[in-house]
Amino acid sequence: SIAFRGDRKDRRTDFHRRCAILLVLLTKGWYNAGVIATITSKGQITIPLAIRQRLHLQAGDQLEFDEKAPILVARRVVNRAAWESTINEWRLAAQSALQNHPWEAQTAASIVDDLRGGPADSTEALT
Repeated sequence: SIAFRGDRKDRRTDFHRRCAILLVLLTKGWYNAGVIATITSKGQITIPLAIRQRLHLQAGDQLEFDEKAPILVARRVVNRAAWESTINEWRLAAQSALQNHPWEAQTAASIVDDLRGGPADSTEALT
């Protein structure tokens, strides 16, 4: 009976050791002690310069926070008008690049087929 208790204690200790290792492995990627910001009494933080530079954040940029995420997640809010303006610029550049090009009047699917060297065989996609 004493040997059984010892085995049980050894198993419990092994279980706790494995849980501790698993905890370290699971949290290692989520925590970076090199970048710390302190929340003020008004709920404000200063985003460290290295992060602002890497993410090209500037004064006046807006961030949205994901309340449902298990960790703090913030994303830059994209200015809808600026985004649409950029898309329109790209569209105009593509239209001018395609003028007098054989692809100008083709659909995207036919252009893809052309790039692939012909239409894809529907039976090949199933195998």
